[in-house]
Formats: sequence, C-alpha cells, structure tokens
Amino acid sequence: SFGIRHAFIVRPTVEIEELEPNSKNLLNLHEKFLDILKTHDNIKILSFAENEKTTFSLRYQTVVVTSESSQINIGKFFILNKNHIYVCKPNSKNTLEYQELLDLIQTIYYQRKNELKTEQIKLTEDLLNNLYTYSSPIEDDTQ
Repeated sequence: SFGIRHAFIVRPTVEIEELEPNSKNLLNLHEKFLDILKTHDNIKILSFAENEKTTFSLRYQTVVVTSESSQINIGKFFILNKNHIYVCKPNSKNTLEYQELLDLIQTIYYQRKNELKTEQIKLTEDLLNNLYTYSSPIEDDTQ
C-alpha cells in the first residue's frame, strides 16, 4: 500500500506523461486543431505560456505550457511569469490573463449577438416580403 501511494508522490500520472513534448496524442490533437483553423478562419485564438515550474510532487516540477508548445502565430500570445496553476486560475480579476480572456469572451459574445440580430432582421424581412408577395386582394365575384 505504501509503495503505490509513494509512486504517485514521486512519479507523474499517465495524464501528465501524455502531455510531454512530442507525445503522439498531443501531436495528433495539434494537427487536428490546425486543420480546423484552416477551414474556419473566424476562430479567435488567445494563447498563454508559463515561465515558472509547477510542482506536482516532491520530485516532479515542470513548466506545463512552454512558449514553444503554445505559440502558433495566430491570435494574441503572452508569456506569463507564473506557474500553470496561477495561469489557469488567476488570483485576481485585474491580472493580464483574466482581462485578456474576458475581453476575448466579450468580443465573441457581442459579435455573435450582432450576427444573430442581423439574421433575425433578415428573416423578418423575408417573411414580410413573402406575406406581401403571396397575399392578393380578395376579388369581388359579384361583378
């Protein structure tokens, strides 16, 4: 029992090992992501890299998201002097990463909201035009 518990303290988990640079699964995901970007040019990208190591166990510390692995030359890119935990969960709403992410979410939200309004107006106009086109005055048969 101690040996199993001890292994988790000194060794990274399988999930962590799968995130190692040049991992087959990670490279496949990256290629699929780049393929999606080629066919959808309106996707907004925001990337962060970390400069500080994150401690996962007594003997295992690493920079989780390096600049080499996160910079794809699309969208905004920032290198932060923080570890993975503080990048993923900012300690304040005033941090750069929080503000940049909030700005991106708001930009996407308002852009989509305006697109939906435009679509709604177009649908309403089409409906009214169709109603007008297909409606005809009632003919008087008494003549």
